[in-house]
Amino acid sequence: MKLVGLAFLVLTAGTPVMYAVSAGDSIEDLRNELGPPNGMVEIGPNAVYFYDRGEVALTDGRVSNVNLMTADELVAHREREARRTALLLEIAAERRMQNEAEGRALKQSKADSPGFQSLPASERVAFWRHFKLKYPTVPIDLELTAALTQSRI
Repeated sequence: MKLVGLAFLVLTAGTPVMYAVSAGDSIEDLRNELGPPNGMVEIGPNAVYFYDRGEVALTDGRVSNVNLMTADELVAHREREARRTALLLEIAAERRMQNEAEGRALKQSKADSPGFQSLPASERVAFWRHFKLKYPTVPIDLELTAALTQSRI
């Protein structure tokens, strides 16, 4: 058993994981150390307080489990989340550009199609209204207005 303890000390040397909150601390100690939680869940005598760094479980008003990141882990986590957010924004922008290009191509194909132009005005109105929902960044005011005008004649 001493060998396991020694191995643990060797593996964790240089990476102190000391939290100012530990099992047995009171809610007051917890709040004094970490401040108010971002959120919490209480069920009977049990509660979980949520912080940016992780969570702390309490039983009968005393800390029973601490699952918090170190300051370095929190920085790394925030950096990963920032990279993830940037990537998601990039993907969304690319999808918007693809959607707009697709919509512009479809709009042009309908403008060039004698078959589409010969459809009843009510069908063209329905098409352009649906088009506007699917491709909101592609302007179709002239086409929709023309079809609406013809459908009223």
